[in-house]
Amino acid sequence: MQIAFNGHPGLRYRGSTLEPLLALKRRGLIAAVMLALQMRPVLAEPAWRVDAGPGLAVTPQYPGSRGELTLPLPVLDIAYGRTLFLNTEHGLGAYAVNQDDLQLGSSLWFRRGRFHDESSRLAALGDIDNALQAQLFGRYRLGSVELKTTLARDFGGSSGLTVDSSVALLLQPSPRLSAAVGVQGSYGNRRAMQAWFGVTPDQARASGLAEYSPGAGFSSVGPNASLNYVLSQRWTLHARVAENFLTSKASDSPIVERNASPTIAVGATVHFLP
Repeated sequence: MQIAFNGHPGLRYRGSTLEPLLALKRRGLIAAVMLALQMRPVLAEPAWRVDAGPGLAVTPQYPGSRGELTLPLPVLDIAYGRTLFLNTEHGLGAYAVNQDDLQLGSSLWFRRGRFHDESSRLAALGDIDNALQAQLFGRYRLGSVELKTTLARDFGGSSGLTVDSSVALLLQPSPRLSAAVGVQGSYGNRRAMQAWFGVTPDQARASGLAEYSPGAGFSSVGPNASLNYVLSQRWTLHARVAENFLTSKASDSPIVERNASPTIAVGATVHFLP
């Protein structure tokens, strides 16, 4: 008997030669079908997680400012699988490691600038523009203790480098209520500290303020606390309060109007997906 191979009648083989090949092909097809059936639950898992809602933040106009800003801000926690994310804390980015006790990733976010009309002390100093910010961050959890560090580089604005670190005790008073209490600190390189707290000779002549060059170092340290309450299957309420006390490197600046900079943020999220 003769048979056409792959639809080409010009290539002809005897049936006895093809039988082992056809049997191997059938076994491969069965194995592929079984593998696909095993993968169906994995492929069926929802890729998107979307939590979003309204929020409000009260924060100093700039570090050391007496004035405050009240800003309506969305509260976002959007993720695709265990790699891509968009959230209020780090912006848009990706995880290199995303486990329950360890996260490492990078992202793009922004830093709000400082503007000359926000205080009479800034009138002759010029603006620090809003800046795109690149971040490298890590989070490590050991039992009920959580450590976080974010290294940020501003592209524009101060063009400085900052490191924000915190340690917190995680609490679970009830199944619906979770909380964290801790302390945080901020470090800036020479360029960042000079932009936010320094006064150059030209600025001193224009403003009448004393020259000041803080150099690199810690700019603030202080306590913080956060609460999350699961109101229903879809709604969660959030609140956070922090008090940043400026260190001497920052508070000795003639720009600073007060040494303590409180921040309060509240919000609610709706669980859309999955």
